[in-house]
Parts: sequence; C-alpha cells; structure tokens
Amino acid sequence: MKARRNLSLDEIGYLIALAAVILGGWLYLQQPAIAKFPINDGGLFYVMIRAIQENGFRLPDYVHYNGLSIPFVYPPLGFYAGAGISSLLRIDPILVVQWMPASVLVLILIGIYGLARRLLNSRFEAGMATFLYAFTPRSMTWLIMGGGLTRSLGQLLLVLTVSSLYAAYSQESKKHVVWTILLGSLVVVTHPEATLHVVAVCLLIWLLKGRNMQGILRSAVIALGVVVVTAAWWLPLILKFGLAPFVSATQTGLHTSLALFNPLIMTFAEEPAMTIIAALGLVGLIACLAKRDYLLPAWLFLPFIVEPRGAATVSIIPLALLGSIALHEVIFPRIAAIEESVRKKPFAMCMESTAVKILFWYLAAFLFAVAVYAGNQLAVTSLSDANRSAFSWIADHTPAGSRFLVMTGDAELFCDPVQEWFPALTGMVSETTIQGHEWTSNGAFFTRVGQLQELQNCLQADDPEACVTRQAASSGLAYNYIYISKSGTLKQFCRASGEERRGNALISELTTDPQYTSAYRTQDVVIFSRGNGR
Repeated sequence: MKARRNLSLDEIGYLIALAAVILGGWLYLQQPAIAKFPINDGGLFYVMIRAIQENGFRLPDYVHYNGLSIPFVYPPLGFYAGAGISSLLRIDPILVVQWMPASVLVLILIGIYGLARRLLNSRFEAGMATFLYAFTPRSMTWLIMGGGLTRSLGQLLLVLTVSSLYAAYSQESKKHVVWTILLGSLVVVTHPEATLHVVAVCLLIWLLKGRNMQGILRSAVIALGVVVVTAAWWLPLILKFGLAPFVSATQTGLHTSLALFNPLIMTFAEEPAMTIIAALGLVGLIACLAKRDYLLPAWLFLPFIVEPRGAATVSIIPLALLGSIALHEVIFPRIAAIEESVRKKPFAMCMESTAVKILFWYLAAFLFAVAVYAGNQLAVTSLSDANRSAFSWIADHTPAGSRFLVMTGDAELFCDPVQEWFPALTGMVSETTIQGHEWTSNGAFFTRVGQLQELQNCLQADDPEACVTRQAASSGLAYNYIYISKSGTLKQFCRASGEERRGNALISELTTDPQYTSAYRTQDVVIFSRGNGR
C-alpha cells in the first residue's frame, strides 16, 4: 500500500479556492432566495430591460421612468443580457434582476482566483485571496442587489480585464493584448464606474510594469482598440444627445478629499464584527511596502481618488490579496517558527504546524459565519409584500399621472427599495425617488438628495404634517397623494440593523386634516389623497 502523500501548498491553495467558490456560491444564491424579490434597488433597471424588449431589442433613445424621459446613454450590455435571458427563458424580468447578480458573483470568485494567481504568483496565496474576497461583506453589498445587474457584471469584467492586462505586460503575449481589448470594450459597454476604475488600474499597471517602448506600444494599441470597438455604441449617443447626460452622471461620484481616509481606517470592507480582513490587509500592505512592491498598496488607495462612490467595491480586491500575503508571508511563517522552536523540528511548510492549522480553521469558520450573518441582514432590505400589494392597488385605482410623496422615513435614499420600485411597479410619479436623476440633474443631483433626505426626516419631526408641507414646497414638489410606509428598516451600509414603525404621527395628523382623505389603509401602508386626489 502506498504511503499517504501530504498535499502541497499549491494543492491546498486550489482546494481553498474551490471551497471559496462552493461556499461563496451558496452564500450568494441564498440571499435572493431569502428576499423573494430583487434585493434593495433595480426598479429603474427593470424598466430599462422592459424598454429594450418592447423596442424589439433595438436600443431605445429614451427610457420613461418616474415621469422622466431619460436618455438611454447608460452602457447597455447588462440590460441586453437581462432582456435576452428573460425572453429566452420566458420569465418576468424581475426574476432576472433578482437572480442574475448573485449568479455573476460566483463567476467573480473564479476571476479573483485567476487574477490573484497572476499578481501573487502563488496558488496558495491565490486560494487564500479568493476565500478572503468571498467572505468580505462588501463583496455582496452593492453587487448582489437588483442594481447589481450591471454592477456585478462590471466587477467581473474589471477583474478579467486587469488580469489580462497584467499578463499582456508580464508575459509579452499578443494574445493577451487582444483579450484585453475585448474585455476592456465589454467593461465600457457594461458599467460607467467600472470603466473609470479599469482605466485607472491600467494606468497604474503601466506605470509599474510597462514603462518601456514595448509597453508604451502595447498600451497604445489596447487603448486605441477599445476606443474603436466601443465607438459603435458611444459615438451615435454623443452625436444625438451631446455630452450633457455623461457629464451629469460623472458629478455623482462623491468626490471629496475625505475619501482618502477610507483606506487608512479600513472600514470599507463592511465587516460587522471583528475586522479581521481589514487587519490582515493592513499587515499585507506593510509587508508589500517592505518588499518595495507597490502595485497592491497603490491599487488599494487608487479607487478612492478616481471615484469614491464605488471605490470600496473595487478596493476589496487588492485588500483580499494583501490579506493573503499577510497570512502566507508574515503570520503563518512566524507562528510555525514559534512551534518549531518548541518541537525542535522544522516543518516542510508552515501549514504542517498545528497552531497554523488552528488559526486557519478559526479564520475560515469565523469569516464564513460573519458573511452569512451580513448576507442575511442584507436580504431583508427588499420590497415587502405589503408595499407590493399597495403598489398594485395604486396601479389599478389611481388616475394616470398621479404624483406621490412616498414617505418611508428612510434618509438612506439609495437603500430604500420602496422609493425606487414605486415608479416601476405603479406607473405613477414619485416626487421622492432620486433614481434616474443621475442622468438629468446637470450638477444638482446632491442638492436634490439633501432636500429629499430632509423631507424623509419629517416623520421624526414634532409636527410632521407642517414639516412635510414646508419641505415639499421649498423643494418644488407637486403631489396628489401621500404614501406612508409604516414598516421601516434601520440600516447600516445597506444592511438591516433593526426595524421600527414609522409615520404614526403623520397619519394621525392627516386623518384629522380636511384637505386629506384616507384612500388606502393596511397595517403597514397608508395612502392619503390630497383634495380630490387629482
């Protein structure tokens, strides 16, 4: 009988990556199953998918949402993918918006492993990096939501493009140049924020790896190739709409000098318990600086310079890789060395150490449990049955073109599923919904955000009716109805942290005000018509 062979570090790394994909896939797919509806947002994207289907899969000039005629200049690949899946499988696009982001997240894990193998040149570190990424809560937060239809696909293509570009410089292969052009072009037609981050990372890799004549030529070919390939999409749009919609969207990136402090305090991983991954990332960052290897440390900070709004979703990629370096090159070897000094016998590799094994399994169990907790909290941030029933009633019983103040008391406008799904499912206008204004606000986007946040805070005011009337008037909001969702969810980073009942004081005041009539009332939703409701 053959003696049992110990696994090599490479084989252990591969098994860790495999476990990350299997367990991560289960974790990701569990969330839309719990939610039973797209998590958080996606209402506007649902309307865009329907617009493409109704236009015979030709790109519409405009998408009509919430009383706005929005130029359809958003990169369309994700919507075409959603529309294609919906039509091919003959399912409601809502199911696509619910399930497609989580499915793409599983593919991202495979892409992370490939990227980490190239950048770290170690299968073991690549496996650890994949595991750390899979169970970093931020790997789910915005990507698994309904809006992740494009965000998740953009993240996947970002990972693949960076991996291909790194190979184009390090392996000097023409094949990788072609792949980089193709993947980079797909990023451009998928997600605007992902495009900005890909350009920034590509410039960083060129500065550190390609500052020679051959690197300059490869960079020029790749850049020109992407511009030429994607011109079929962006050039007709610029000729038709000009640059105004694109300029409007670029002004919503939350650019501020304070954004640079995020990588220093490491809160963007969104770990709800002990911040192990952030601490590992910090150790890995110091280790890389000690080796004078600056790519991953620079990449960690770069997204917060380029586009702070979505920076955390990108920065968790180098954070996971840095955490893997910390474990493999700093922490595990030192723990194994301590055990060796006691046992008086060297290990062939650090993973033979009992103490290292204990730490590894503790980290694996802890990070998985925390990720499950974070994911389950995220899953409840979805549109409730009570609100969906109320939306159905509105669609059937209110006049076309009716305008609503949707009062949820939630000042986190981008974490309020009631607001975004209201126009998509009722066909009416919500004066309090911010989605869609990114492309039409002409620089006034965050002014409107502030106004709407103040309006939602009226539910906690001493005189809520007077507060609502005053804030609506000062913001120029015209409305026929007030929609009050009483069941609110307290959130932190778009994850539930508790529930509360809201709006009772406003309901009480409107009930006794002769200007308003109760039109619809359940335990969770109350709708008042103003005047005659017209």
